[in-house]
Amino acid sequence: MWDTIATDLSNFMPVERLNVAPTKAVLTAVNYSTRKPQRVTITVPYRVYAALLQESDYQGRSLSNLASVWLEQQTLKTGQAI
Repeated sequence: MWDTIATDLSNFMPVERLNVAPTKAVLTAVNYSTRKPQRVTITVPYRVYAALLQESDYQGRSLSNLASVWLEQQTLKTGQAI
């Protein structure tokens, strides 16, 4: 998937340069239609974890979903979302 070159770039994000061997620069583009949610792992203090868990219980959603919604809202607020 990553080693193919697309001729129609209308559905692709800007090309990024990957850090590989100095003599072999690789250009990649990520297709918008094949993007999927990505997993992220973080470490938080116990009191933050407990507060998040309490809030997720109150809202009736999983801790993972609550964190995902909060992160998405923050990116929309700051204009970072695509």
